[in-house]
Amino acid sequence: MNVIFKLDNGEFIQIKWDNEFYPYGIGFEKLQELNFRTEVKTINVTSNQNWEPLLKKEITGIKVFWDISETKRVTTTKICFFKFSKTKKIIIKIPQNWEIEFGNSKIWVSALEIIDESNVNFWADHLTLFFNKNSTEEFNLVKDISTQQNITKKSKFE
Repeated sequence: MNVIFKLDNGEFIQIKWDNEFYPYGIGFEKLQELNFRTEVKTINVTSNQNWEPLLKKEITGIKVFWDISETKRVTTTKICFFKFSKTKKIIIKIPQNWEIEFGNSKIWVSALEIIDESNVNFWADHLTLFFNKNSTEEFNLVKDISTQQNITKKSKFE
């Protein structure tokens, strides 16, 4: 449900499944401290082969990819014995994928759940991390999606 970075200045930044814009998006929060809970599985990834090359590197950029979807909402109003239906077009915008850049290396965080090879849920209450661009192309994480670029203050994470 989240990834927590400990920065070189001692601060913690949590990238998390969020519902600020619409359920199933990705948000972030600055944490004052880590609070471990027994009901939540916590994994220290500092010795993980995917994370190890990124340690002590500066976060040089973050790109947020917004997914935009149009849907229709039908509302029915009853006046006396008559029912009136009205259809309203609704546009939903959510931050679906993040690309975090560490100089020449990148990782991608997506609100995507891979159940098996043929069963993938987009807009999931789940975060999946990708460590290579081929995976982003396989799941179309950044193709045909609008973007909003935010460059972060350079900071190293531990």
